Formats: sequence, structure tokens, C-alpha cells
Amino acid sequence: LRPRELNLNPVDLNGLLQGLIALLEPEWQPKGIRFTFRPESALPLVTGDEELLHQAFMNILLNACQAMPSGGTITVATTRESRDAAKVSIADEGPGIPAEDLEKIFRLYYTTKPDGSGIGLSLVYRIVQQHDGNIDVSSEVGRGTTMTVRLPLG
Repeated sequence: LRPRELNLNPVDLNGLLQGLIALLEPEWQPKGIRFTFRPESALPLVTGDEELLHQAFMNILLNACQAMPSGGTITVATTRESRDAAKVSIADEGPGIPAEDLEKIFRLYYTTKPDGSGIGLSLVYRIVQQHDGNIDVSSEVGRGTTMTVRLPLG
């Protein structure tokens, strides 16, 4: 997984996430998955590589979908967290991740899926780091998981 050079441009996170939801809805709605989008309307642009950010958020959203085989709601929200950071949170209502596994989920090749490669979240982690951002996960077993990505503005 060699990081390529970042192709930096102003990115509209709300537009990016809206587009991903529109891509995923037709496939996942029949499986009982609903998406709720709560964008902050005045969210400033971030400087980023749109293709890589697209890949990162797609991975997080797919994980959220796959975590809910019997359906549920995925809530995607954007906020301006501070003067210089935007925050995206993606919450699912899946089974959650046990505390002892939480710190492992960004490791390369770590997976809990029978046919998973374990590359998805480590790739997400790398992409977020390349953007000088950070990613946190909070999870409650039986309640679901929230992934929070913070990216610098401007």
C-alpha cells in the first residue's frame, strides 16, 4: 500500500458525502439500511485529495453497512469543530466492537469478517494521516459504532 502523492484541492465534504450516500442507497436500502445525513450547511472546504477522501469515506460507510446485516440507520454528520478543523462522524447501529478489539481495527490485515482482507480501515487510517487529520472510533457492544474523522480546514 504505497501512498501516492496527494493531489490537493479544495474539497466540499458535504458534497462528497452526499454523493457517496447517493451511490450506496440503491444497493443497501433494499437490505433495510437507511442513511440520515446531517450536514453543517456553512462547512468550509477542506484541502484534500478528493479521490483518496472518497475512498476513505466509502470504506467507512461500507463497513457500517456490512455491520448491520438485518438493517438499521447510518447517521452521517458534518460539523465545524473548531476554527481549523472539520469533523465527520459516521454512526451505525450494528453489534458494536468489543473494547479489546478497538485498538486493533486500524491494523493492517486485522479483520473480523469471514472474507475480509483487513485492508479497509488501515487504508482509511493512512489516508486520514496523509491529510494531517485523525480518526477515532467509539463503540458500544449491542449499540453500534461511530467513526469520527477530523480534517484540517483550508
